[in-house]
Amino acid sequence: MHKKTLLATLIFGLLAGQAVAAPYLPLATDHRSGQEQTASNAWLEVDLGAFEHNIQTLKDRLGDKGPQICAIMKADAYGHGIDLLVPSVVKANIPCIGIASNEEARVAREKGFTGRLMRVRAATPDEVEQALPYKMEELIGSLVSAQGIADIAQRHHTTIPVHIALNSAGMSRNGIDLRLADAKQDALAMLKLKGITPVGIMTHFPVEEKEDVKMGLAQFKLDSQWLLEAGKLDRSKITIHAANSFATLAVPDAYFDMVRPGGLL
Repeated sequence: MHKKTLLATLIFGLLAGQAVAAPYLPLATDHRSGQEQTASNAWLEVDLGAFEHNIQTLKDRLGDKGPQICAIMKADAYGHGIDLLVPSVVKANIPCIGIASNEEARVAREKGFTGRLMRVRAATPDEVEQALPYKMEELIGSLVSAQGIADIAQRHHTTIPVHIALNSAGMSRNGIDLRLADAKQDALAMLKLKGITPVGIMTHFPVEEKEDVKMGLAQFKLDSQWLLEAGKLDRSKITIHAANSFATLAVPDAYFDMVRPGGLL
């Protein structure tokens, strides 16, 4: 097949079908008739007692007056089975779960989680629209993505809560870099869009080195403060968060309002 024909065929196939960001995640009790599930000769044993102990240990470390915890459970809880772990998160009164796919959101809700569901990556328009029943908090890091989410919200006569991702720490993915030309103008334009409500400002540290984290943290403090002031945001309604598992353990200055442990748990 000619290269151009092959490329056109691939593009058409991608655009013609409905985008699926993640495979179906069956529950442990899911025995739906008529649907075969792939058999495997490998399995993972999860000690729920150890998982719950890890959560409590972190809560004790942070203290009653410390930051909130958002348990990151993307990639089917890093392959451990989100349906098995969510009940323990509910039991521990963790207020937030971070996920990546709509399937993870569906399972979290079906397993009884009623708190904040935060997507930790930028979503496609189809994903945003299909996630409306799950009351998802979406991530935006560009004016284009913000406009797309705002359009969906207006079309459905609703408001979608969003976390503004800043590239302060140098992840260079999903975040707006306020040091670049026109970036601040775009950031302020995002805040004026109807249909979205900012509920958080965040960044992500790409490396696990204290000094690198501290440098990114210093820039994030400057950027988030500028956004709060220039955007005239109500600080009491904005959750500022940056700490992944490494920063949660090693850099207390990165705590802000909420930490995002994943592998740590």
